[in-house]
Amino acid sequence: MDINTLMAQLTEFFSHGIGRIIGDVLRVLYHFLYPANAEAPRVPEAADAAKAVAETTTEATTA
Repeated sequence: MDINTLMAQLTEFFSHGIGRIIGDVLRVLYHFLYPANAEAPRVPEAADAAKAVAETTTEATTA
């Protein structure tokens, strides 16, 4: 099957009736679980290492 045919059918389903309701519910769940203003994930070890390097750099420049 052609990908355009599949996408057209999927788009048609989510454009009308129960498909639109399902799409709206999934969209709300997505926006709730993955908010746009969330902080970027950080690895705790990398954050601690960066803080330690910053502290040693500050100490070296002030000494």
